[in-house]
Amino acid sequence: MIITADLGNTALKIASFEKGVYTGGFSVSALRRTEDEWSLLLASHCAAASMVPTRAEGAILGSVVPHLTQPVKAALARLTGKEPLTVEHGIKTGLDIRTDHQAELGADIVANAVAARALVPPPFIVVDFGTATTVSAVDETGVFRGVAILPGMGSAAGDLARTCANLPEIVPGDPESLLGKNTRDSLNGGLTFGFAAMADALTERVLREIGAESAALIATGGAGEKILPLCKKKFTYDPHLTSRGLYRLFEINRVRKA
Repeated sequence: MIITADLGNTALKIASFEKGVYTGGFSVSALRRTEDEWSLLLASHCAAASMVPTRAEGAILGSVVPHLTQPVKAALARLTGKEPLTVEHGIKTGLDIRTDHQAELGADIVANAVAARALVPPPFIVVDFGTATTVSAVDETGVFRGVAILPGMGSAAGDLARTCANLPEIVPGDPESLLGKNTRDSLNGGLTFGFAAMADALTERVLREIGAESAALIATGGAGEKILPLCKKKFTYDPHLTSRGLYRLFEINRVRKA
């Protein structure tokens, strides 16, 4: 068993894999906690999920939250009895990444591209509808060309509520129509249809930038379930894409070390 830990701005997602097959997982809020608190919390959730960390051959952590990385990594080491691999600059990815500063590339973006590369041949575009929305692309020659980053749908909803006095904070999803007849429905329609239109338009622009007539479209992230049914383009949706990429990164680097 391999344990993967995807530490994002909203949640820490733990998953387990047996011979490359996802066998389960859970998610906890990404709050500031001590190593002891993380250890107790993760041990409790592992037990509830029938996951036995001491059986793990190893663990890997991908984090985009620097101040939480060390306590979570230490908690994983305590639970598994093994030092977790961390996704950071210099890790072997199997990708030809051509960005200005590879160290700035988020662990989740790298993992998504690695997982997508295992699913489809290039070119492909990956859209992650998370706390931030990211759109990344690998061209037909297998080169990782870059990423666009913009607010996530939930983040956009929260920002509207904080900056516009008459707008409430909502959880967008499942709008009956684009045009609402009350404030909440108007926000819901605007945000959900707006992000769907954005995904369609951005993928078209990315295709032009990478010089491709078509590409496989892969999506992940919690808001994807609400947005993708409204898109005109057809995406393959995998809620565990990042975890799968982390697992593959573990395997790639285990093989390299052998």
